[in-house]
Amino acid sequence: MQIGKILGLGRSSEVYEYGIDKVLKLYFKEHAYDTVKWEYDKLSNAKDNNVPVPAVYELIEHDGRFGIIMERIYGESLLEIIVEHIITTGGENIAANGVSDLIIEITKGMAQLLYFVHSIKADLTDKSKDIITRAVHYNNHITEDEKAIVLNILDSLPTGDTVCHGDPNYGNVLVSGKKGAFIDWMFVGTGYPMYDIAEYIMTTRYFTIEPKNKQVIEFMEKYGEEMINIFLSEYSEISDLKITDVDKWLIPLMVNRLNGGGSEEYKQRLLTDIREKICLHC
Repeated sequence: MQIGKILGLGRSSEVYEYGIDKVLKLYFKEHAYDTVKWEYDKLSNAKDNNVPVPAVYELIEHDGRFGIIMERIYGESLLEIIVEHIITTGGENIAANGVSDLIIEITKGMAQLLYFVHSIKADLTDKSKDIITRAVHYNNHITEDEKAIVLNILDSLPTGDTVCHGDPNYGNVLVSGKKGAFIDWMFVGTGYPMYDIAEYIMTTRYFTIEPKNKQVIEFMEKYGEEMINIFLSEYSEISDLKITDVDKWLIPLMVNRLNGGGSEEYKQRLLTDIREKICLHC
């Protein structure tokens, strides 16, 4: 079957149209077959446990790259909606000296959708704590002594028994009409809600976008913390979860993010803040 137009670009892969109601997630060449099979098996396991992940159909090889044919989820990403809104309107409520009503609505909607995911309990093949532990072990940006501190922090955190998405950012939510759905479940696992909540905080606080857009970046630098507070307030209200020890959750997740893409400036900012937070636990 002929591969269609590109639909998205991520840290590890590109996503293409593939026939009717399907997409091809095509990994970059540096990713081995075992990595792709790992995601395929994880998504199959999650689907069997009634997690709202896209169905996976087949593993293929194309032009020396491995990929997964999976169900297509239609919609516009929340990130696209936010970016367009900021560019066209500024995204601000000048009278209230804060973000616009649309940004508030989107941020609260993100909290509600994530809470829906966390309402599902499942014993999945991968565990959130194990995913982050592996990432810390493989990290080459921090020292062995720093790794030991981060792993001790991670060990002190609860394991949990709910489904965690693993990468809940605005680019990973597609909206069609009034319905939203998460995509990119590569890091799905059984865990504790704070894994996802801390991930959301981190991706909002250390917001990056490619191609770079000065207006959007400046908006996020100015209002990112307000959006985090809106999100936390909404999540707390609907879940009754006590959000505590945020830095303890953030440290290992920030280390994990160092393993991914991003500019050297972005990674250096993360590394500086990681070391400042680690010092408080020395």
